[in-house]
Amino acid sequence: MPSPLMTLAAPVAVPLASLAVKTIEVVIERQQILNATKINEQIQRQYFLRFLGFIAVIALAYLFWSHSAALKEQRIQNEMVHQRMEAERERKAQMEISRQKHMYDALIYCVTVFGAAGVAVAVVGATIVFWLFRKQ
Repeated sequence: MPSPLMTLAAPVAVPLASLAVKTIEVVIERQQILNATKINEQIQRQYFLRFLGFIAVIALAYLFWSHSAALKEQRIQNEMVHQRMEAERERKAQMEISRQKHMYDALIYCVTVFGAAGVAVAVVGATIVFWLFRKQ
């Protein structure tokens, strides 16, 4: 025969055991929900970090593109300045050549004129000397 304590505890023990099982099931279910929420948060965090990385890559690509475009523009401007400087040098060289040619032409002209004048003076002088010595 069962003890009187067992007969009193039996009607209470089954609902308590059932309540304990339900409580354990609820705790396990909540723990699973919390774990799923944590996993979901980790997944969301990973996707967010990947998105930030993607944005960073796009920003770096844009910076590289804009920097290379600026370098290309700077190179074009430097080339234009170089061409202008080269044209200015060429113009100055042509002016110097022209100036030297004019100086050379002027020198030839002066030598020719003064040479002709010298020859004329020599001829006149020789003629005068010739006429002076001839009369004596």
